[in-house]
Amino acid sequence: MVLSKQALNGSRILIVEDDPDIRALIRGVFDGRGHLVRDVGSGAAVRECMQHEDFDLVLLDLGLPDEDGMVLARWIKSRRATPFVVVTARCGRADRLAALEQGADDYVTKPFDPTELALRIENILRRYRNSDRHPSMLDLIREKRSASKAPPPLR
Repeated sequence: MVLSKQALNGSRILIVEDDPDIRALIRGVFDGRGHLVRDVGSGAAVRECMQHEDFDLVLLDLGLPDEDGMVLARWIKSRRATPFVVVTARCGRADRLAALEQGADDYVTKPFDPTELALRIENILRRYRNSDRHPSMLDLIREKRSASKAPPPLR
């Protein structure tokens, strides 16, 4: 079943961007498309925010004032299965590969087209929502393996 645009509306998106103008631009795009947006400008704010709220997706700048975005990406992935997309000025191959190795669902370099960014994010949200309804073969294999590794019951 393919989700309609209305089904994606209300998705909770966390924008992590230290530049207030870019943060406002991204927020405006997603607010205008019906998403619920929270925006922060530092790694510390991300950690605080994610302690108390759940998000459907995180947009992550790598160049934050208090913490390297790659360190934050590892922390995000270690806590939840929340998809994240890197939106950054870092355009080198090593940065792109490192982010993808950390589990980034996409990597967008600045400057970017706001409509293209929104479509990329909505496609990712759609895939994640659809995967909740229909687990992939890989998910089923992982489930079976973890069940077989369960310790024997206590007597």
